Amino acid sequence: MNSRYPLRPLGDVLTLDLDPVAIEPTATYHTAGILSYGRGLFARPAITGAETSYKQYFRLHRDQVVFSRLFAWEGAAALVVPEFDGYFVSSEFPTLTADGEQAVPSYLGYLMRWPEFHELLAGATRGLGLRRQRVHVDQFLAIKVPLPDLEEQRRATVWLGNILDRGSQIRQAMESAKLTCDATVPAWLQQAMIGCAASLHPLGEFGDVRRGRGPRYSDGSGWLTLNQACVRDGTVDLSACREVEADWWQTVPSEGRVRSGDVLVNSTGEGTIGRSAPAPNDAIGMPFDSHVLAINPDQSRLLPGFCAAFLRSPVGQTAIEAVKGANTTKQTELGKQKLEALVVPVPPISSQTRIVQELEALEASVARLRTSTAHRKLLVDALPIAAMRHAFSGLRAREITTRAQDVAVALARADLGVR
Repeated sequence: MNSRYPLRPLGDVLTLDLDPVAIEPTATYHTAGILSYGRGLFARPAITGAETSYKQYFRLHRDQVVFSRLFAWEGAAALVVPEFDGYFVSSEFPTLTADGEQAVPSYLGYLMRWPEFHELLAGATRGLGLRRQRVHVDQFLAIKVPLPDLEEQRRATVWLGNILDRGSQIRQAMESAKLTCDATVPAWLQQAMIGCAASLHPLGEFGDVRRGRGPRYSDGSGWLTLNQACVRDGTVDLSACREVEADWWQTVPSEGRVRSGDVLVNSTGEGTIGRSAPAPNDAIGMPFDSHVLAINPDQSRLLPGFCAAFLRSPVGQTAIEAVKGANTTKQTELGKQKLEALVVPVPPISSQTRIVQELEALEASVARLRTSTAHRKLLVDALPIAAMRHAFSGLRAREITTRAQDVAVALARADLGVR
């Protein structure tokens, strides 16, 4: 551990401080546990004294440090925050109180979250088997950590709090961005399809619908077939193809193979039924199994991209939900005849082309937002560890200001312009 702060044992500032409470059979107790890797306390379901075999509990007090003897080796240590003041724990959770003249509780709370401190806890285990994992109070108090004077502890605590609060704000923005991504395309499709409702026809009038063949799977054969796992919402994932017997693959007729202009539709499976996508060029000529239907529309009247867009839309999914049924095996299924009878909007080709182009542009924009959000998540997820490493390294005022500016710039770059 590299730090300009003095390394001192926790026993210099923490003292074992237990508040035992005898358990009454008719009383109700709100108990707490500790999450691993510095993630803090969590509330367990309330229980009555009659529901536990313990004879006594120990009351938690705000700003105490508490750890799990059994799981301290994986970072199960925490500061008692105000909302857990008065909760109870068993004797497996020692509680320690800080000397206010030597330690700032919030500084100790950040230490409990620090991965390098968790490594020290893991090194404090002893014994064999499950006993190897147990950390005793004397071992916990013997661990040496960076402990500067109170002023330095307060400065580090304020800096860490500001940085981590900013990270939390950005994480919330990323969650909002994810919800926006998830909702944007369905909402747009809903409006687009409602606007096309003036011209409705059975799907079977505009092209033939074909069902795939029952496969004979054979791992390691090298011969691939499409299946319902391949057909995603608007895309076809060829990496999900399964291997089949060579003679089965070679004998599948043209009706059971993907054609140019096909729209692939999942015909079975709760949660997957009705998923559809235009077939990519790389899939042409590949067989598809009996859980997939293929529509080959007359492109002079119905574009594959528009057909797939309707089936993906909330309007299309509602229509599919209304016509699907159970087959002889009682599995929910979208049959060939039901798909042919499905009523779809068929606006002019010019309108279909415009909708497909606008949908492609929208999906490209959403994909860019998803990618940028994923990159920013990596930065924000790494921020707490980096910030704690800076704070506990003992950087002086000028250096910590520079580090704060560096982190602020990184966070600014992580801002999400969700519109």
